Amino acid sequence: MPSNILKYDSDIVWSLPGFFQSETITGVLKQIIRLIEPETKLNIAAYGSPDCAWSSENIVNAKQKADDTTFELIYEYLNEADAEALCNFTSTSIEKDDLNDEYANYILTKALENKSKFIVYDDNLKNYIKEKDSNAFIIASYIKAIEKFHGKKNWQEETKYYNELLKDYDMVSLRPEYVKNALLKDLSLIDDLSKVEVIINYNCLPECKECLSHFKQYEDIIKGERPREVNCPLKFLFTKEQYNNCLALSEKEVNLLYDKGVRQFKYTTNKRRQINIEIRLLKIMCQIFKTDGNNYAIFDSIMPDYLGREFEYFQEKTRASAFYREVLSR
Repeated sequence: MPSNILKYDSDIVWSLPGFFQSETITGVLKQIIRLIEPETKLNIAAYGSPDCAWSSENIVNAKQKADDTTFELIYEYLNEADAEALCNFTSTSIEKDDLNDEYANYILTKALENKSKFIVYDDNLKNYIKEKDSNAFIIASYIKAIEKFHGKKNWQEETKYYNELLKDYDMVSLRPEYVKNALLKDLSLIDDLSKVEVIINYNCLPECKECLSHFKQYEDIIKGERPREVNCPLKFLFTKEQYNNCLALSEKEVNLLYDKGVRQFKYTTNKRRQINIEIRLLKIMCQIFKTDGNNYAIFDSIMPDYLGREFEYFQEKTRASAFYREVLSR
């Protein structure tokens, strides 16, 4: 039966922040589905990672390290929400010695024990994980293509690059600028669209000179170093200029990609890390759910209350973890 609440078909997998960041988002979304349309399935893959030598993009910035209790509780919570975990190992500056990092290897062990999938930037790290478990599911991060092709507009070479990656990785996350300027104009470019992930809300500007700097800045913070300056051009543009130039996808474009076989869509976290989780959740809901008429009225009335109750539940559930006691006390 077609869903009255989902904007797109229900077999889409939504990759959302929810693993060691914004965890309660997954719980709230599942609770709303169960309340309004319990027969509808919402497929969520929650991505993230504790800070370690291999991580990037999301920053927990906790002094406490995740331990066995922490991992047991977070996986239990994700299982309650029917969400799979994606461990984000997307550092762009992994050295050979970093593969021996004790804490990073501990996180890897816990992720493998719990059948998590992995998002990886570094090919050596991908091979290292495969040596640990040949069945590990590994997604090539879109940051790989950003570093290799940003500003070049060599769509033919980039297409070849993705099709080669598809031979070595279980899934490949595509660079948003490539999706917007090449793939949507010729959906036959990629050999297997069922094995790619597409970002829907990317708000970076085409050919932005600071595109990679944000990721490098996050890595500086994780390493305990002074973060480099990032002169993001977005803050100097009027809203209309941002709207006309950003790389986010329209509903029509998402539908077109879906019709041709794409099934994994990612919602990225805002570069402003301090963004309120209620605002982030509302933005995600507007991507996934129909937000007109009765739906919007219902979301507007129940979302803040559900988020508050879910946070209280998560806080109580994870109180045995010193890691989460620190993080949630802020």
